[in-house]
Amino acid sequence: MSDIDLGGLPEDVREALFRLQQKVSLWKWAIGTVGLTVMTTVASWYFQNREVRLEEVRFAHLQEMQELEFEQKYLGEFLEYALVEDINSRLRFAHYFASVSTNDALTNRWRAYYDDLLKNISTSPDDEPDGAAAIGGIEALTGRKITRIWLGAEAVGTMADFRAHHVDTLGWSDIGFHFYVDLNGAVQLARPIGKTPAFVLSHNTGAVAIAVACSGWVDVTQSSPEGTQCDLSFAQKEAVQTLVAKLLVDYNLDASIVGKRSEFRPVPDLLGSFVTEVQDALLGPRPRKQ
Repeated sequence: MSDIDLGGLPEDVREALFRLQQKVSLWKWAIGTVGLTVMTTVASWYFQNREVRLEEVRFAHLQEMQELEFEQKYLGEFLEYALVEDINSRLRFAHYFASVSTNDALTNRWRAYYDDLLKNISTSPDDEPDGAAAIGGIEALTGRKITRIWLGAEAVGTMADFRAHHVDTLGWSDIGFHFYVDLNGAVQLARPIGKTPAFVLSHNTGAVAIAVACSGWVDVTQSSPEGTQCDLSFAQKEAVQTLVAKLLVDYNLDASIVGKRSEFRPVPDLLGSFVTEVQDALLGPRPRKQ
């Protein structure tokens, strides 16, 4: 508009055109300024938001790597437990990592390993399946519901002797009883208490088996000699009573659940009245059956 000759136009027309020119210039400036501001703001928001998203991705990746690194370090320190011979320890180990692993791939692998262990548990007819083998929570893997304590006589021997006979010869998954009280009253752990014993056929579920060394019986591979009767020492009696009392407290049981193996399995009664003596010591004397 500035190139047009306005000299021949009336004064009021020239003034109107001038004002129009000023308004157009003002609008150009306003549109340009506002548009630039909007574009700048939008671009700034976009890049800032993009940086935030990238930072979130980086943080998530870093956190995942740290979790994996920690898990691998933790796993490396405790890997030996996954390789022990005791199947129950391996089951507990596999179930724990399947439960707490933060990585889906590792979780699936631990579950597969756990399932594979369950399929390969070997038991003989007298070695009842372990109650802890049932799929369940951590509690189901670390303990059984205990309802009975069995006492029975066994030959004088070492844990190596019993393991060689029970595992290598008989094909059981472990020594048949949980605890062994030797002639000196020392209590030895033979089988994990979370594992069902092979002590009283058809009555092992929910039981804790305690074997007591019998001085007249010295061959773990043979039945007790004819006429054998265990003459338990004072130390043995004290140790058995203390052990039974602890188990009753641990599992919130009454002394009446303590039983003698020979009453439920066709083996010689070598303990005599000892089980009743234990019950009397823990419950107090009771009327004898007529």
